Amino acid sequence: MSSLRTHRDYVKKLAYAIDKDIFASGGLDRKIYVWDVCTLKCLTTNNNTVSTAICEGHKDSIYSMSINAAGTQLVSGGTENFIRLWDPRACTKSGKLKGHTDNVKSLVLSPDGTQLLSGSSDGTVKLWSIGQQRCVATFRNHDQGVWAIAADEAFSKFYSGGREKTLFETDIKTSESVLLLKETGSILDVVCDNSKNLWIGTTETAVNKWQLPSAKQSAHNLDVTKPLLTTPVNTVTGGHGLKKVYTLSDKQHVICTDSEDRSYLFNVLGAKMVKELGKVDIKEEIKGRNKQEYIPNWFTADVKTGMLTIYLDESDCYSAWVCVKDDTAETDNKINYGGLIIQALLQNLGFCFG
Repeated sequence: MSSLRTHRDYVKKLAYAIDKDIFASGGLDRKIYVWDVCTLKCLTTNNNTVSTAICEGHKDSIYSMSINAAGTQLVSGGTENFIRLWDPRACTKSGKLKGHTDNVKSLVLSPDGTQLLSGSSDGTVKLWSIGQQRCVATFRNHDQGVWAIAADEAFSKFYSGGREKTLFETDIKTSESVLLLKETGSILDVVCDNSKNLWIGTTETAVNKWQLPSAKQSAHNLDVTKPLLTTPVNTVTGGHGLKKVYTLSDKQHVICTDSEDRSYLFNVLGAKMVKELGKVDIKEEIKGRNKQEYIPNWFTADVKTGMLTIYLDESDCYSAWVCVKDDTAETDNKINYGGLIIQALLQNLGFCFG
């Protein structure tokens, strides 16, 4: 297994061309890289250097991408509020689609690459003609942002969901929609499995599998306010990711809370969890543990990935000098928190420290 470290910031989307065996990656660094899967299969942990094609031109972060099966058409969207068209074979821009008024969060190309569905935080889903480079239909089923779209194999129906937790099934030709289901969390992603099942990921920790209704069942759902499906056929449970982090005044410990509002105390210097605090009043917990002391910030704590990540920056990682009293010594010993961490990280790599 190898890690590709070409991107300089979080990767938000991958798009795979199954017939061509290539995929594209895009994210917050505003760049798109096109990768050849056959080349990547040859990589090892010792030989993981690979060159790749790059599509440049985005002025803001990329949140959505799609590529057709043949790998001849690539589309991308994000906080620019419009969609860029690319030829992934030459990594050149081929057009721009304007019409959305907010972040373009989801894109789905038809298998032949001639049509495109886009979902946006403006609450709309739009159908585009790639050849004409214009919007041919706008669907307004949602009151809030649309974050996820999936289409069936024939590209005759699509399924859309987002912030408001509801998922609609819409006929592209007739524009008729059915309220299919309601999840317990905002919908982040939808995958259509052979036009028979939907796999849905949300802001909750589980992934649910829903069996799609027959055409007859959809036609008989006359109550548009009542979801047609009520219970998933299968649920893949997951762990509870961390969502908030608080750095304590001693600059040695942080408190993190997860998606279930449970709190945990971590020792940064020891790189370990010290105690599971449970469900506590986080403000009171921090107040009780903070001391009247000032130690400069020497690290940055982050939980965007659902896990605690500690970042050291060369400009301030050596800022925290602390005196340690020793009754047997004539002078106090000074230690540097950042230096201790870096020494611990590198000590098994053959480095010597004086």
